Amino acid sequence: MIAIVVDKNNKETKRIIDPSPRWIVKQLETYTCQVLFRKKLNGQFRSLKCTRNFEKLPSKYESLIHDVIKNPHGYKDIIPVWDISSREWKSFYYDSIYAFKVLLGE
Repeated sequence: MIAIVVDKNNKETKRIIDPSPRWIVKQLETYTCQVLFRKKLNGQFRSLKCTRNFEKLPSKYESLIHDVIKNPHGYKDIIPVWDISSREWKSFYYDSIYAFKVLLGE
């Protein structure tokens, strides 16, 4: 997997080969990201513009946020995120990620 950090303000791009799950989660907690992954259920590719940054989530989730982000279903290696487009919680497995883009300045 390749992660790309895109800074629209400085017009810079940085590539990171095989980032760790910890690095992925840290970026999601700080920025908006674009994730391309393959769904385990049916093998289809899905792209999500998503975040785990509390400041970018609707206020109605403030009291629930820690429970949701801590993976309420208990699945191993799953990363819950807020889908900015559909405005709902989604998740993906770390090992199903094909590409990960950090969108600085969004």
